[in-house]
Amino acid sequence: MIRTILPKCTAYGSLLLSVIIILYAHQPAEAGSPNLVIGQKRFKVGDDLRWALPEHDDSGWTPICAPGVGRSHGAPAGGGISWRRIRFTIRNIPDGGNLGISLDGIGDADETFLNGLRIGGEGSIGKRFVRAAAAERLYRIPRSLLRSDRDNLLAVRVMNILPGGEAHETDIRVGNHGDLAIEKTRREGGVKKVETVLLTLYFAFVLSSFLAAFSGVRETEYRTFSIFAILYAVIYLLSSLLFYEAGLKTHFIQKLTFSLLSLAPAVVLVFLCQAYREKLTNRLKCMVALFTILAVLFLISLPCQTYRLLIFAWAGLLLAAIFASGILSLRAVRRRIPESVPITIGVTLLSVGTLVGMLEAAGIFAIGNIFVESAPGVGVQIMIVCFIYGADARFSRGMHGMKLFSERILVAHEEERKRLARELHDGLGQSLLATKFNLQRMNQEKEDRLIDGVVEELSGCIDELREISAGLRPPFLEEMGLAAVIRMYGNKVAAKTGIQVDIEADLQQRPSARIEDNLFRIFQEALGNAAKHSGAGNVKVSLTRSKDRVVMEVADDGHGFDYPNALSKGWGIGLKTMEEESS
Repeated sequence: MIRTILPKCTAYGSLLLSVIIILYAHQPAEAGSPNLVIGQKRFKVGDDLRWALPEHDDSGWTPICAPGVGRSHGAPAGGGISWRRIRFTIRNIPDGGNLGISLDGIGDADETFLNGLRIGGEGSIGKRFVRAAAAERLYRIPRSLLRSDRDNLLAVRVMNILPGGEAHETDIRVGNHGDLAIEKTRREGGVKKVETVLLTLYFAFVLSSFLAAFSGVRETEYRTFSIFAILYAVIYLLSSLLFYEAGLKTHFIQKLTFSLLSLAPAVVLVFLCQAYREKLTNRLKCMVALFTILAVLFLISLPCQTYRLLIFAWAGLLLAAIFASGILSLRAVRRRIPESVPITIGVTLLSVGTLVGMLEAAGIFAIGNIFVESAPGVGVQIMIVCFIYGADARFSRGMHGMKLFSERILVAHEEERKRLARELHDGLGQSLLATKFNLQRMNQEKEDRLIDGVVEELSGCIDELREISAGLRPPFLEEMGLAAVIRMYGNKVAAKTGIQVDIEADLQQRPSARIEDNLFRIFQEALGNAAKHSGAGNVKVSLTRSKDRVVMEVADDGHGFDYPNALSKGWGIGLKTMEEESS
């Protein structure tokens, strides 16, 4: 019950929260302090602490003359360190209390200087880089440092490790520190509430995944998707404002976040191959290996320029992974793989969210600042909803199939009893009856030729009894082994039906007796289906051993059938039996 209810509650909660986030993400921020600083704003790419001094000549710097991102004004496209210098005059300095300055649209990490003196900073700039993109900047200002009716210089040293957004137009407000802190708390309160609810939903899904694993769910796609959800939950936690303000975010945590984020697309590709029953091709294996290599490289302390190159490489590889996932999804829908439609919807929305996040990081447009990388977060939530819907549909279809399967088993058992009774009565029974009559005639005629007839009848009865027994289970399976038995049985069926049966069996080491029994049953059922129903003229059987598993493939040139449709109508008990015996 818990395994069923908890994922559904997680799905409904994720869907509702995603809608709320989308609506909330477009709400504008409140006005805040009335002392909005207006002045000449310039920026320059590079790094020199002397640029914080008021006497430095910035006439050669690029002006920021209109709202919007500084990229349109020549900011570096690959991220890095740059400076903003804003000269302003403030005439009405609030009386009483401490003064503060509030800045938004800064970037990943910053150091802020007022009239040459450092007044604060968020994140960490340099080799031990730490992002603080979600934190709103609010710094305390000594009253003696702020000049009334004179030019003041605000210099902001900014570092962005991600591409784009290097020189956003920054709104600067000066006022009472307490009032600005209240506004900052109110704005960040919405972010923290969303983060708390999201983390709760992630925890609920992770808990349900563990409960499903302990209750006997062994499907590999469930495990892989659970790994993806856990991975993204950890990424979201490490990138959250709650984690940053708790003082837990270090340079190693920042590297770990990049590393885990680079692994997420690889896990999704593996999950799709498992869910869609596709082989992991060499191309996909290469993508997974490259994502893994990038994850390892992100854990190594490298120069920021190298990190930016790695991010560009990851972004290009991510686009290739999105394209590959789209091809896999379309192919699965065409093949009518169960649950392919909801998974395809989830993958599509996740891809859209990821692309929007990449465009947002590149500074092309912003979807909102309700939480860091909002669009991919919404995409992951919807992906979880679609996965839970697909899992619930599979569970419901499995329960319905089990009910039909049980009914068909009872019918099959009864039909098998009737078949055995008919064969014993019409075949062996009649032969024994004829033998009885001949024995009776021996007493009357006393002719030797009757003895020969009796012996012949008894021999036929023995052969018929052996054939029935061998059909139930070959008595020589334990002695000769599976490979030899399926060759003998295949030759027998070929001689009886006229079908060409080609068998390639290469088992250097025999499996256990139980596995041999199950594989023979599967082979027997598959060969019987091909002979009776498929209209095939050729059947190819391959039996190989790969590491710790035995693989048997039975292929024919018959007309085939729609397996999901057959299961929904309660047909295909033989295939269902083979599935049970192979598990």
